Amino acid sequence: MHYDLNRLGTQEFEHLAQALVQRELGLGLSALVDGKDAGREASVTGPVTDSRQNQVWDGYGVVKAMFCQHPEGVNSDTEWLERNVRAEFESWLKPESKLGRLPEYVLFTTNVALSPVPDGGITRMDKLIRSYAQKVGLKGWAVWHHDEMCRLLDVHDSVRRSYTAFITHGTVLSRGSVLPESPDQLTALLAAQQPEAILGTPESQWVDFKSVGPKGPYDLSTEKGKFELAKDVAAFANASGGLLVCGFRAKRRPTQLHEGP
Repeated sequence: MHYDLNRLGTQEFEHLAQALVQRELGLGLSALVDGKDAGREASVTGPVTDSRQNQVWDGYGVVKAMFCQHPEGVNSDTEWLERNVRAEFESWLKPESKLGRLPEYVLFTTNVALSPVPDGGITRMDKLIRSYAQKVGLKGWAVWHHDEMCRLLDVHDSVRRSYTAFITHGTVLSRGSVLPESPDQLTALLAAQQPEAILGTPESQWVDFKSVGPKGPYDLSTEKGKFELAKDVAAFANASGGLLVCGFRAKRRPTQLHEGP
């Protein structure tokens, strides 16, 4: 199935990519940190098996998330990805680089769609990475471009469900649909501007819904309102974290949640 990964923001794509890598390869990734270019990276130490490419990666690997924020078309986007992948390799090879250990394996994840035709984007990316392989000391590599990411989303249902509101056109979850079961899923639905998708979500230890306006508890023009907000934030912070979602009101029955003023 086709999913519109371009509807994601940079951070959402990074989280999506990390979730897919963990599900597909079973990796215990480090946290994503800022790279020196357009990407973010996480590291992992093998061995792991990439069944799709029939490879066993046994060594130090880097996973790069490269999100093209302003896609312009297949050719332009491929050139964007080539520039940034080339810049990444060049930064690794600089003598003054402080990037540390060079990777033995690298996985690039991106929302860019690469053409499978001869001399298309897939071939061009493989040729580019291959040109740096000996210099860097790469033993293996892979590129999960747009179509590959879509195939992985079809396989890994739990990840797809968490990001459905972002990546599927016209998605509106009904009250009979599966409701968000984690802060990440709820955040994804809200960021996709689909508040109707969370109607019916009960309050719990990780989410609390509050109305806004004169009758809401957080009137920041008053000391009492400021205190109430600080108190509720501190309560979540002292527990295991959670979300305060403003603009909704919860009825006594926890399964009934309605948009508020």
